[in-house]
Amino acid sequence: MAKKGQKFKKYSAELKQEVIRLYLEEHLPKRTIASLLGIDEGRVRLWIKNYLTHGSVELKKGRPKKEAHELELERLRAENAYLKLLIEKLFEESDKKTKIEVIKQLSSEFSISLLCEIADISTNGYYRAINKKDKDKQIKERIREIYFKYNGIYGYRRITMVLRREGKIVNHKKVYRLMWGCMQG
Repeated sequence: MAKKGQKFKKYSAELKQEVIRLYLEEHLPKRTIASLLGIDEGRVRLWIKNYLTHGSVELKKGRPKKEAHELELERLRAENAYLKLLIEKLFEESDKKTKIEVIKQLSSEFSISLLCEIADISTNGYYRAINKKDKDKQIKERIREIYFKYNGIYGYRRITMVLRREGKIVNHKKVYRLMWGCMQG
């Protein structure tokens, strides 16, 4: 384990290639190569092992990163798929609901964070909308029934009175808001 402030010696690629050449072409033992070049034997073993297993002495650390053109290609594919579904849904629902539904449909193909970025919605907002339960669903259905029963003549005040007669305690402002929402969607 490295100690705080410890300096590590860096070895050139030519030296590492020389170690590989001595091992493969000259058939020298690892211990001899280490003593000849003045390198730790464990380091020589590691370089040879890396070369034999990966074909290279240098190992890249971490997960291999996608190149810029691969990232751009994935982004463009996601944007195209998003826009196709958005156009299909454009005439069906309101703006934010449409975006969320499109993201939900494309989430199996693309990452949600990328789709949310394209749709200009925060990932928190997306998950909040997905997990949101409509607590006023029954009231909305009843408002719609009353509205269409009286051929759209009743406004929010009369519908509030009908709901109160049925025993539902509801504020006229809430009925107004729910009417606006359920008549829109």
